[in-house]
Amino acid sequence: MARRADGRVNSTDRTKRYTPDTFEDGSAVRRLAAQPQEAPKEARPLKSGVSSQTRRNRARATQISAGYAVFLAIVCTLCIAACVAYVKLQTVVTTQAEDITSKEKELRIMTPITIQRLPPKILRQSKKQHRTGSA
Repeated sequence: MARRADGRVNSTDRTKRYTPDTFEDGSAVRRLAAQPQEAPKEARPLKSGVSSQTRRNRARATQISAGYAVFLAIVCTLCIAACVAYVKLQTVVTTQAEDITSKEKELRIMTPITIQRLPPKILRQSKKQHRTGSA
C-alpha cells in the first residue's frame, strides 16, 4: 500500500493498479476470460424531420419575454443601489469612529492646565452637564 508522507494511504494508487479487464477475488487478481463481443443493438433511426410545433416550442423556450427582462433589470438595479448605499453607510460609520478616536486621543492629551485655559463659559457648561449626567 503506498503511503503518503503523513502516514495515510494514497487511494489513487489503488485505483491505478488494476485495469478494467481484471477482477479481484480474495487476495488473487485474475484476468477475465475473453468473452465474445455482442453485436451492438441497432439504434432506432431518428426522425429527420421535427414537427413545426416542436420547433416553435424550442424557439419559445430559448427566449425570455420583455416583461421578464424588465423585471430582471429592475431587480438588478435595486440590488446594485442597495450595495452602493451599504458601502456609503459603512464609510460614514468608519469616518465617525475615526473622528471619535482622534477626539479621545486629544482629550487624553489635554492636561489640567489646558482645561484651566478654557473659557469660563465652557467650564460652567461642562460642570453643569457632569452634575446632571446629561450628554
